[in-house]
Amino acid sequence: MQLDHYTVRRQARTPDVDDLLVQVTYRRTLLDDFMPYIYKRFAEGCHNVGQPDLP
Repeated sequence: MQLDHYTVRRQARTPDVDDLLVQVTYRRTLLDDFMPYIYKRFAEGCHNVGQPDLP
């Protein structure tokens, strides 16, 4: 199953399934500052990283 042994151990030691279902919190990434530009370029049809900036 290719699971990390720490994950398996944590799941095996948890008595209640609800404890495993923790809420995922938002974490900032290095791309967060560039997301408006990335979304804009995608909306303009730039779906290729190597595509140059065209006016």
